[in-house]
Amino acid sequence: MHVVLSPHSDDAPLSLGGWIHQLTASGHDVLIVTTMCGDPRPPIPDTPLIRELHTRWNVGDAVSAVRRREDQAAARVLGARIAFLDLPDCIYRVDSDGAALYDTGEAIFGPLKAEDAVSGGVPADLLDLIGGATDIYAPLAVGNHVDHQAVKQWGMSITAKLHGARLWLYEDYPYSETAGAVDATLAVTTGALSLLPLQLSTQDMRAKMDAIACYASQISTFWVSLDDMEARITAYFTQGGTRPPHERCWAHEGFWG
Repeated sequence: MHVVLSPHSDDAPLSLGGWIHQLTASGHDVLIVTTMCGDPRPPIPDTPLIRELHTRWNVGDAVSAVRRREDQAAARVLGARIAFLDLPDCIYRVDSDGAALYDTGEAIFGPLKAEDAVSGGVPADLLDLIGGATDIYAPLAVGNHVDHQAVKQWGMSITAKLHGARLWLYEDYPYSETAGAVDATLAVTTGALSLLPLQLSTQDMRAKMDAIACYASQISTFWVSLDDMEARITAYFTQGGTRPPHERCWAHEGFWG
């Protein structure tokens, strides 16, 4: 079983959708686990960041439920199974006094805070979900989003416990578009890493873009339209048309048979 750890709804298709499709089309069992799309615990913090994002997403107050439905639709396009953990996005997580832990755009791309519950180790329900996995995919944490940092740590911890499982660290798109961002992340990642380009077919790329299109609430965050999304996805994953389409993972040699 191949398990893709996705911090949020959309991270798996954005970074690895073509490979997921290729695996499932070849008969492999793929489980996407979206880790931080649980309903926020009331009362929801009232921060400018949350107000800004809710306005942009324009789906009302039940944001997490909408995003889970988008995620389920994308998984169907890719032929994968999907499961969710009951953890909220970092913008909704609070300290012991009920204050938002990450209340600005700068904070969500800063250090993972010690008082954040997700920094306390791998959730037990995640371990229950993925027993028997042969391949685990976790974010490389390009861009340094706190939720991606946490899931990267979980991927390493889980693979250390599952003897024989291989760990792949996928490059987080669209953060990986930023010049130098991947190299900066590799420089602070513990352990020896080997690049594994994952070549994709035309059908894999089509499925990737169709899956991304399922996230109607998120399109305006990254692109001006669906056509713009397809053009940028095609350009990035073909290096401007200079090579066949591919996604990129890094094999963590400490967890690679």
